[in-house]
Parts: sequence; C-alpha cells; structure tokens
Amino acid sequence: TSVIGLAAKPIIDIVLEVADLIRQHNVQCLVVDPVMKATSGYQLADKAAIIVLKEKLLPLARVVTPNIPEAEDLVGFSISDEPTMRRAAELIREMGPQAVLLKGGHLPRASEAMDLLVEDGKVTLFRGEWIKGGVFHGTGCMLSAAIAACLARGTTLEDSVRQAKSYVSAMMRARVES
Repeated sequence: TSVIGLAAKPIIDIVLEVADLIRQHNVQCLVVDPVMKATSGYQLADKAAIIVLKEKLLPLARVVTPNIPEAEDLVGFSISDEPTMRRAAELIREMGPQAVLLKGGHLPRASEAMDLLVEDGKVTLFRGEWIKGGVFHGTGCMLSAAIAACLARGTTLEDSVRQAKSYVSAMMRARVES
C-alpha cells in the first residue's frame, strides 16, 4: 500500500492496516505517537477511530507517546497536573502498550517542562527548562521519532526518552536563537 493509498482511506482502515503490518513483520520496538488532534485543535480522529486505535494498535506498542489532549481523548477525563497525568498514563498503560510517555507540554504553563514515563510499574518524571520565545509545531512527532531511533540502537527506554528530549530541546533552542 502506498502512502497516497493510505491517505485516501478512512482513519479506521489505516489503523487496522498498520496494526496488521506491525503483526506481520513482528515489529518489536514500535513507538506510537497517537496524533489525534492538530495543534490548531482540529480533531483528526473520531470516537470510533480512537476505539480501534486503543484496541488494535496500542497493545502492539513498546511505548505510546500522547500529549495531554490526546491522552484526554484516550482516557475520557481532563488532565491538569502531575497526579492526573499519572492516573492517565497508568490507564493508557493498561490498554496494552509496554510503556507510556505522557508529554506535558499542554499543561498550564509553569517554569518547567514535565513529561511522565510509566513502564513496568515504575514512574519516571522528566523535568526540564520551558523554552520560551517561539511557537513550535511537530515537536511531539520529532520526540517520538528520536525515541524510536534511540531504541533501534539498543538504548533503554528511559535513556532513549532522556536523549530524545535533549535533542528536541536543542532544536527548539536553536530555533528561538536564530
């Protein structure tokens, strides 16, 4: 199936086809970034597509990397702070992925960036500087791709997240400084 062919299909069909391909090729280190909403707020996946995503694709993932609005769509409640982030990440983990990295960039602005990783009953908080001075698009996708690249090299998930966050932060800083 070509990318053009996939673009013409309804989202449910795409999710089902991707899940089938992942199983057929026995992908072991799948990173799923569930892009369900555009930065503008436009809903990219309806409720039926979210159900299929939860049932068919998330259980195949090594790690799922939703942002706050995507996690809210997956769990059905508002996320506004660290305790609700933990609760949401644990509920998403129960949907089948081996781990969940809940990206906190959409939390009410604080003086730091915070992401939360749930893996094997362990919760790791990643705190870092909040990079001011720009409107950033695609940083979640960049982070997920960087995590996948690190995992492909055999890096642990926690170290993969740490390295990926460092890479994305450096890219954001460079953009603000240019």
